[in-house]
Amino acid sequence: MVNQMKPSLNLKDLPKYDLETKVRDDKGNLISKGGVACPFPWRLHECLEAVEKEGLEHIVSWQSHGRSFTVYKPKQFAELIMPR
Repeated sequence: MVNQMKPSLNLKDLPKYDLETKVRDDKGNLISKGGVACPFPWRLHECLEAVEKEGLEHIVSWQSHGRSFTVYKPKQFAELIMPR
């Protein structure tokens, strides 16, 4: 069996999230409430979408039913995913 190593992750290459940007729906209405720039569920979906695109599902991913997510490697999650 061939050992396929994942490329090393460079934090400079990861997308940055601007928390000052107000999130709007498809019609342009603000969906932010309570003084937050981006509601948690919205941010969570964006984060897990980016993780899937970057091939980091071995760190965190949605469960197969899609109603919850699991953090498989908490240390890497805290170091690589959370700071975004």
